[in-house]
Amino acid sequence: MTVKIPDISRFVPRDAVLFEYVEMAEGPSLWSTLEFSRRLFVGTCAVGVLGLMMMFAVDFVAVRVIALSLAAIAVIAVWVEPALAGPRSDRAREAEMALGYTTSRTGFGNFPEVDPETSRIIRLPGEPFLNDADRDERRRQMVHQA
Repeated sequence: MTVKIPDISRFVPRDAVLFEYVEMAEGPSLWSTLEFSRRLFVGTCAVGVLGLMMMFAVDFVAVRVIALSLAAIAVIAVWVEPALAGPRSDRAREAEMALGYTTSRTGFGNFPEVDPETSRIIRLPGEPFLNDADRDERRRQMVHQA
């Protein structure tokens, strides 16, 4: 299986000023689509593990059938989820990059990162990616500056 690396060479990062307001693309942000995918994956894995635990822990046939069904649904969901979420994330990435920014916290470092909750630039192009503590500090600075 090969990983598809997006070609972003046709997109130009916008000129950025820290905490500047950005008119964001319509629809869900790239960060929200990636976060949704992550939560869906974790949730379906948890359901699958719960189903398998029930199947081996209980000696009642009806419960085993239900548990096996839960495990099967989780396996199918984990397999199908990338096919459903991938195009949605691709559209969000394309829309954001066409406007010269990203909401991704871990990719596209040459684009300014916009906080999806406030629509303000929280990391300038070329800066190191922010960890949670740095992101919280930038948000505090943003509030004090406003």
